[in-house]
Amino acid sequence: IGTISPLTWSSTLGNPDISSTFVSNFMEVFPTLVDGAITLVPVDSGFLRGDVSGDGSVNALLDTLFLLEWTFSVGADPPCLDAADINDDGEVNALVDGLQLLAWGFNSGSAPPAPGPDACGDDETGDAVDCAAILACG
Repeated sequence: IGTISPLTWSSTLGNPDISSTFVSNFMEVFPTLVDGAITLVPVDSGFLRGDVSGDGSVNALLDTLFLLEWTFSVGADPPCLDAADINDDGEVNALVDGLQLLAWGFNSGSAPPAPGPDACGDDETGDAVDCAAILACG
């Protein structure tokens, strides 16, 4: 997975050479030069469970509101349904998942399962719920 963009390289940017770092969708990517083009490949993959909006962070109240708006067809689709599957049961249910996220956010419930809300990672369970986009993973 990557985006290919034309690029003109200059060797006059300093001595010693200066390495290039690019940021795309809030994620650091490293360029690979091939025939005058670069391919940008995200360094981190995965998601934060609970980051329903896909903004790179988990806010229990805001992400629950995003989930409810989507459920009742008044908001945008979550970019990663896996992140919205708060209890990792293979289904996204606004009431069940939203209540669990709120309980965790207000310190009365357990943290969402791996990868959790604090560390970017992949889903450890095999289910039909997946991510449709590469996310900003905090």
